[in-house]
Amino acid sequence: FFSKKGLVNEPKRCPNCRILMRVMRNGDDPAKTAEVKCAECNAPTRVPFQPKGYRPVYCSYCFRAKKLEEGDEVLAPEEGDVGAATA
Repeated sequence: FFSKKGLVNEPKRCPNCRILMRVMRNGDDPAKTAEVKCAECNAPTRVPFQPKGYRPVYCSYCFRAKKLEEGDEVLAPEEGDVGAATA
């Protein structure tokens, strides 16, 4: 997956850590992120917003699977893709 995208190195941080680093780098308060459980698989994940509670929140793996179900091929997971299932 990474070589197809022209990347040389695999990511060193998990998806949750990347979200936290991005928030801190932008000067935002890390407290604005929320640790939630995925509505589909119940895995803990971190999102860069405070969920309102009336819409489901998915981990990146389940989010991609839902989009693929809906026919959005752009978000289709590829071989070697690092998803939230490993987080």
